[in-house]
Amino acid sequence: MDDFNETLIAAANAARTTAQRFEIKYVISEAVAQAISAHIAPYVVPDPAGAQYSVVSVYLDTPDLDLYWRSFVGECHRYKLRIRSYDDNEEGMDPLFLEVKQRINQITRKTRVAILREKLDEVIADRNAPDECLCRRGDPAAAAHANRFCEMMAFLAATPRVAVKYRREPFVSRVDHEPLRITFDRRLACAADTSSVWNGCAPWRELPEVPVVLEIKFTDCYPAWVERLARQFDLRQESFSKYVYCVDALRREGFALAGNANNRMDTPEICMREFT
Repeated sequence: MDDFNETLIAAANAARTTAQRFEIKYVISEAVAQAISAHIAPYVVPDPAGAQYSVVSVYLDTPDLDLYWRSFVGECHRYKLRIRSYDDNEEGMDPLFLEVKQRINQITRKTRVAILREKLDEVIADRNAPDECLCRRGDPAAAAHANRFCEMMAFLAATPRVAVKYRREPFVSRVDHEPLRITFDRRLACAADTSSVWNGCAPWRELPEVPVVLEIKFTDCYPAWVERLARQFDLRQESFSKYVYCVDALRREGFALAGNANNRMDTPEICMREFT
């Protein structure tokens, strides 16, 4: 089986936690991450989609970075538009995913659709993803997700702003009916030049001050052992957005990414209502 089909199958295997879920995040040290990995070993197994892989995302935002500001101030109803790959071979043939991630209080919902990598520039320029751009042609659900992404991109005048990359180590519950996923994200890096991300020339800036981001994702409720884990390691939940952190890091280095807190647009609520 070729890498292209393996990537699509891996995405399908992970789909059970992409519709609606709760997410809890913790920023921890490498030493704590190793201790937690050992502690959870009896309860989890490596994700069948891949024991470790790179996640590369390009985030889109409005001219005033309105989506950034919604996350920065912690608004209870916010969302992100991003283009994502699950490998760091920028010149590979694996598909890219157009994703909309919405958050309402503690509940998150993500929709995504796979597109052909060579069609990305066309999709961004035309703000349209016709059937020939999709990996699953003739699929009404894929077409609906693609149309929603492109409509929001056009309505908000959103364009690529910042690229984010990290290395993910994912685990899933040993219990088949327990929709739990735990991930350790390491080697966080960012780039302001999003045009070079997919051609292998991105000037990545590593952010070693963020050693590991631990994410616990579940639906409805989490098992009792997760609560004991948080108590034993004294984990303190944090509102941590990789996109927000990377925008702030690039700004500190002098990159002009636009976006003025005193001149931010009000995101049209029509877009927000589409996902409620």
